[in-house]
Amino acid sequence: MNTSPTQAPPVSDPLDELQRAAVRVALEGSSLKRYRFVFRSLRRLLSDTGDTGQVLAMAIALNGPHFSRVWLEMASHDEGARVLRERPNLDGKGVDRTQLRALPDGTLGREYLRFIEDNGLDGDFFQAPPGLPEDVGYLSKRLRQSHDVWHAVTGYGPSVRDELALQAFTWAQLGVPHAKLVAVFGFLRFTWRDPGLLAHIVQGYRRGKKAQPLAPAYWESRWERALSEVQAEFGVEPS
Repeated sequence: MNTSPTQAPPVSDPLDELQRAAVRVALEGSSLKRYRFVFRSLRRLLSDTGDTGQVLAMAIALNGPHFSRVWLEMASHDEGARVLRERPNLDGKGVDRTQLRALPDGTLGREYLRFIEDNGLDGDFFQAPPGLPEDVGYLSKRLRQSHDVWHAVTGYGPSVRDELALQAFTWAQLGVPHAKLVAVFGFLRFTWRDPGLLAHIVQGYRRGKKAQPLAPAYWESRWERALSEVQAEFGVEPS
């Protein structure tokens, strides 16, 4: 007779389950199923703007069919090809925060770390969505992890209005529908209390169109450079 204690089944992570559902819809679902899934997530997000899981799920469901295009665009850049080949990580394993903290103020690495620490962000949170093929999973993770670097490079803060402007910037850069949807519905949701929101979002889109592609950037090679120099390199206009 087996008298060993009965082990409780592992508790599933709600965020993992949400992302797996989004992956299934992205890989197997029709356009109608994808958009039904997205609008359910959007409804939940608009009622709770802090629900990051819904943002991630929407991005997977909407952007999944576009990842092959984004991959090819990155691979067409020498630097982007290096990123895809070497697969660096912008998390606790790939970034030495002690070294970034020691950099002078005004460098890309120091300002990126300042943005993360000042806003209580977890650099290890953004990982590859469970269930995606390996190559696509890395691309998704890289874009997720680069989001906070883009905050530093563009000068957009963590406020709702700046996040919507950055989504418009991302839409202009990558052409992914998720960023467009968040920018448009965010405007509809919050414009009543911020009359200048539309102009701010439009400016974000225009800045993204004028700038050189940020997605292929090997940010890890630029930590010690002045943020203003990096902005000039990519043609990112002042916010």
